[in-house]
Amino acid sequence: MEHTHKFLYSTFLHIIPFLTISIIFFSCEENDYVFEEFTPLDDYASCIQTQEDDSIFQRALTACSNSINYGKSVGVFGGSLSRAIESQVAKSFWRNYLKMEIFDYGMGGNGFATPSANIQQQVNKAKIHDIYILWASTNDIQENIPIGETTDYTISDNFDSSKLSTQCGGINYCIKHLRELNPKSTIYLFTSLKHYSKPSGYERTIKNKYTLFDYVQKQIECATMQDIEYFDQWMAQDGRITKKNWKTYYQYDGFHLKALGYLDIGIRQLLFLAQEEE
Repeated sequence: MEHTHKFLYSTFLHIIPFLTISIIFFSCEENDYVFEEFTPLDDYASCIQTQEDDSIFQRALTACSNSINYGKSVGVFGGSLSRAIESQVAKSFWRNYLKMEIFDYGMGGNGFATPSANIQQQVNKAKIHDIYILWASTNDIQENIPIGETTDYTISDNFDSSKLSTQCGGINYCIKHLRELNPKSTIYLFTSLKHYSKPSGYERTIKNKYTLFDYVQKQIECATMQDIEYFDQWMAQDGRITKKNWKTYYQYDGFHLKALGYLDIGIRQLLFLAQEEE
């Protein structure tokens, strides 16, 4: 099996350049960025190359048939990482094995509280779905948006609208709005993925400086306080994608994932989403 996977994976890497059909533009997490649009394959499972990844995938498959999320409608909110054309690699796993119907609301450059446009505005435009996924970006830290506190824009501060300018306030607004939109919905939070443009994107601590890891921890705290489940994408990458090998998974800018990066995180997202009936 491992030999077959390596052959298929090699084939996959070679055919991707030939699948390029046009150029589209997204607002970057840091700068304007050009993505190559490619025609996705129907099924990326044959491209899984490692024993560890195949084990995760097989566990996900076992859970999918009895999953509480099978056949559900899903709204996805976030920055460019949540809806770049390459993200269809990850979402193909959701579609193929959980039969999800996916609706992308994410926009390039958007964070939870970025001033020009943000995820709060995305949820204001949301339709009724069974599941809502808040896919945290790197834009809040890039725009120097304050992290805030987990109690920002909650009953604790009487929903103080001035706190909507913090990451935590933005997260709490999104959760409150989506719960009011569809009280029967399930809300998940996907934490920010690492970025490799500078050490604050992948190091946990830097003296006298906030790191993306700090933002991720507050994302988790907000989700926990709001009693919603979260997928820690930071830790899902930890120890495997590093400053030595990140170019295998990321575009040259260090922010945006290649198709292989979405394959890597996609099977782990599938395992998270393939939650079984209790």
